[in-house]
Amino acid sequence: MDERINFRIVILARAKQELIEAWKWYKERELGLGDRLFDEIEYTFSLIENNPEAFPQKRKSYREVRTKIFPYSLIYRISKGTKEVIITSAFHFKRNPKLKYLK
Repeated sequence: MDERINFRIVILARAKQELIEAWKWYKERELGLGDRLFDEIEYTFSLIENNPEAFPQKRKSYREVRTKIFPYSLIYRISKGTKEVIITSAFHFKRNPKLKYLK
């Protein structure tokens, strides 16, 4: 029996805004493309929920997981006490990498 406890995803305002902007951009490009982005993001969330420590720690307490198709990484930190994964950014690869870990 697998007794692993899933973590709850908490998406900070910055990350929510980045995801909304990405969805709008892809939605304008092709019918259904914005929804495909969100399907991939939800899948990536499920990977993180099930095993948040599986992805590399990149800077201090921040971890990063890349989406498979779209050019984004989800930046997050883990709160073991509350069993939460806090998504701080949905970061597009073409953005300035120095902005990745801003709060």
